[in-house]
Amino acid sequence: MSSIFERITTLTKAAIHEGLNKLEDPVLLTGQYLRDLDDKISSAESKQRELKVTASVLERRKAEYLVQADSSEAAAVQAMSEGNEPAARAAVTAKLRYLEVFRRPKPFWTKPCRPWPLWRLICRMPKQSMPV
Repeated sequence: MSSIFERITTLTKAAIHEGLNKLEDPVLLTGQYLRDLDDKISSAESKQRELKVTASVLERRKAEYLVQADSSEAAAVQAMSEGNEPAARAAVTAKLRYLEVFRRPKPFWTKPCRPWPLWRLICRMPKQSMPV
């Protein structure tokens, strides 16, 4: 009984494969393959453009932070020459904050935490106690 069903299954599979072989046209398949490649290429190009825009924005921000740091340093020097120590301290603090923003590499644990409880704990840990 099972051999009859196996033979019917094999015959059906063979008929389906034969029908698909007749439907397959190499020219049509090649054309579809090329269209799929064009879609992938255009997607990659758009991602590349987005990354270039993001990189230029980050470079602009970096330049702005450097300008702000330089102006804070100049303000600190001027405040010290005028004898205004609190203003000088504030200006130096601002300069250090501007420099820290773009020079400090962002560790992976400062990125948005995963929703798992372990990651919530790790993200709240001080940097000194981070697991290696």
